[in-house]
Amino acid sequence: MSSNGPVLPLYVESLGISIIGWGVLAAAFGVGMFLLEWVWGSLCDRIDRRLLMISSVLCMSVIFELYTLHSLVPLFIVLQLLSGAVGVIIGPATRV
Repeated sequence: MSSNGPVLPLYVESLGISIIGWGVLAAAFGVGMFLLEWVWGSLCDRIDRRLLMISSVLCMSVIFELYTLHSLVPLFIVLQLLSGAVGVIIGPATRV
């Protein structure tokens, strides 16, 4: 998973999300990775990989900040999907 993997389950549990809810969140992360890894891989062949890695880190920092807003709890599935889709950029960008 991403760098929030060890902490996020404890955080969502403190917000009242059940273990099944966490399972759905983890699945959303995996779906985001599965759907967009090939896109990022093909883009890595066409544009500068450093730009993709920098954009991934910047987007992930914004997404992590959104997890702290209690009003966004209903949108955590979307955040996890986006987190997986953006976080997976690092993999194809670092493969040679």
